[in-house]
Amino acid sequence: MSARRGHQLGGTAQGMKRQRLAIREQQLQETEEQFQEVARQWLTKERQLQELASLVQIKEQQLQATSQQLHDKDVQLQIRDQQLQEKEQLVQATEQLLSVTEQLMATKNQLLEARELQLAEQEAGIQAQDQQVQELNRQVQETSQRLSVKQQHLDEVLSSRALRIGSTLTWPMRKLRHGRFRSVTSARAANDTAVSAPVDRRTEEVIEAGAPASSPARNVGTLAIGIVTFNNSTDQLARLLRSIELAIRHIEEAQVKVRLFFIDNGGESCWPESNILSRRFETQGNIGFGRGMNTLMTAAFAEDETEWFLCLNPDGVLHRGALKELLSSSVAHPDSLIEARQFPEEHVKPYDPRTLETPWATGACLLIRRRIFESIGGFDPNFFMYLEDIDLSWRAKSAGYSIRVSPKALFGHAVLHRKPDKSVDKSFLLSGRYLAYKWKNPEFYKWAERELVKRKYYQSRSELPELTELNTGSTELNPELSNFNYYFHFSQPRW
Repeated sequence: MSARRGHQLGGTAQGMKRQRLAIREQQLQETEEQFQEVARQWLTKERQLQELASLVQIKEQQLQATSQQLHDKDVQLQIRDQQLQEKEQLVQATEQLLSVTEQLMATKNQLLEARELQLAEQEAGIQAQDQQVQELNRQVQETSQRLSVKQQHLDEVLSSRALRIGSTLTWPMRKLRHGRFRSVTSARAANDTAVSAPVDRRTEEVIEAGAPASSPARNVGTLAIGIVTFNNSTDQLARLLRSIELAIRHIEEAQVKVRLFFIDNGGESCWPESNILSRRFETQGNIGFGRGMNTLMTAAFAEDETEWFLCLNPDGVLHRGALKELLSSSVAHPDSLIEARQFPEEHVKPYDPRTLETPWATGACLLIRRRIFESIGGFDPNFFMYLEDIDLSWRAKSAGYSIRVSPKALFGHAVLHRKPDKSVDKSFLLSGRYLAYKWKNPEFYKWAERELVKRKYYQSRSELPELTELNTGSTELNPELSNFNYYFHFSQPRW
């Protein structure tokens, strides 16, 4: 009984022990689970801390970048402040410059006004001098006529006395008569010079060798006169036509027929009625002086009887003896281009005092003979305006012809009061560029291109017209005959 009880107690104790062990194990297991949970939480916190550290590092980098950007902004602001200060200084300097410029412009305007007054006074003085010269010419002409009458009377008196006195006094009387005749004729020659149109005395000293004294031969052919108009006034054309009619009267005895050829480059000019046989060509637009004149020249020389062609500007007038003198010079020098002598202002190019040869001829009043046209052709059509006459002259010389002036063939060409024109300036430079290209002068060619850009007619040299076509005709050019040393004078000027 007691053993069983003891055994039961012993079994109960073991059961309780096992129960406590089980509880302990369960507690340990729970503790382990809690520990594992804590460990997991620790790892999670550690990862979060690492992520936070990474974020902190990124933020620090961002802060550094932001700080650098702010620094850069500060630098830029400082630069801008400096630029603004410089601009303010530049504005102040510009304002000062504008003020000085305005003062200079005011001074320039005052000078221009004073110059205009001086020019007006000079012009008035010139007009007064012209009136005095006209009056003097009239008086000289009257004196010349009186001397001529006295000369005739003296000849008659001396002749009758010589016959009455006899052979013993014949020789002394003849000597006396000859001496007086020489004095009278010398006075007449001086008077004739004074009666002629007033020109610069320097020219008289150079070309007083004179034109040929002979008149043009009879029935030698037709003279064609070519005129290219461009918006010319009716009064201007009427003056020119009247001067042509008067000049024709002085060649009537030579029986030279005259025909008028004209074309209008600028619409329809109003030509007055005339008895001169005329041929008018329909306008082709503004094709330029050279092309227009070539149209007339080709048509004129297509007629077999045409021997001469006279290029004539519409803004001038012929002296009444101009056609006679031009034809006389051409008859005396059939292998020459013959140009008239312009007044009141002449070209400054030189003339040979013996032969009357000149380096080139102006196309304002230029006589061209058939044989020369058939040899070298007309003007180069690549020249729209200006310098086509220079090229024609050099081509004529390259072909063996000469250029001469007829000093008594006067052509009134009023160019003294023309105002500067940019379109004219541009045309001169473009023509000069082509002329230098054609006659192989690279220095003048490059200078003309620089000036075209410098004067703002073109933005750059690449915009300039291409020069690919050269019109040389059948003539082999001789560049040694050209002269670009004096720029647009194309020869050494006389003054």
